[in-house]
Amino acid sequence: MEHTALGYWVQEAGRPRPTAPLQAAIEADVAIVGGGYLGLWTAWHVLERAPAARVAVLEAATAGTGPSGRNGGFVDGYWDKAPAALSRFGRAAAHGLLRAAQASADAVGAWCAEHQVDAWYRRAPRLEIATSPLQDGAWAETLAALRELGETEEAQALTSAQVAKHCRSPVFRGGLRLASAATVQPARLAFALRERLLERGVRLFENTRVHRVEDGAAPRAVAAGGEVRAGAIVVAVNQASAGVRPLRNLVSVASSHIVLTEPVPDVLEEVGWTGGEGLSDCRTMLH
Repeated sequence: MEHTALGYWVQEAGRPRPTAPLQAAIEADVAIVGGGYLGLWTAWHVLERAPAARVAVLEAATAGTGPSGRNGGFVDGYWDKAPAALSRFGRAAAHGLLRAAQASADAVGAWCAEHQVDAWYRRAPRLEIATSPLQDGAWAETLAALRELGETEEAQALTSAQVAKHCRSPVFRGGLRLASAATVQPARLAFALRERLLERGVRLFENTRVHRVEDGAAPRAVAAGGEVRAGAIVVAVNQASAGVRPLRNLVSVASSHIVLTEPVPDVLEEVGWTGGEGLSDCRTMLH
């Protein structure tokens, strides 16, 4: 396997041929800056609410080849973020946020089924596993917060023996089982969404880096080759906001890396990791 700048997911899914960049001044009802999941799903839901809306998406590279197409492929809600949500927003708002996040995760699978998208979507629990004594019990606050919210079915503490029923490793200790989760091939999902949006008439301008967004009475997004004047502009740049002058000192960007093997079904069978679970340890960050 060759190491490339875009990685295995994009290579496996087949990077699409970019659309033409913006080369004129155009008008739209909604202009979206950024062609990752945030921008593409925004375009999708705009059309779900207003099918006749003129939607333009401006993307600096090829839509879906940024972090949206190169992440770990975990699809789940915010159940393990319950303590932070509860402390920041209070019981009612936190519960609403966690339920909405889970509904969004479930909607990914429903969308793939409805639109016959083979993005390798697979429902399976996600496990957060302690791999050192310092990580033991890292999930205690999560369980306490979920008890307060009345969501005790969404997460369960596991002993090391229970973890081993999902996957056996000499370094695995206890853990947390998040019931409502799935995995997906992220680039396949992003490229399929891109394709469906083009079919619905969204104007997608790739290799179009926006260098200025103007708000006010006449909103517009300005790029080197042209501009989009729109009734509303959505800035959906996510991690790229670290390169925007007003935000660069307010945002910290983390990256992740994949160690990829050839298919090894015999090894998976040997360690019992056959249920498709997403596994992670309990470290917040590895530098």
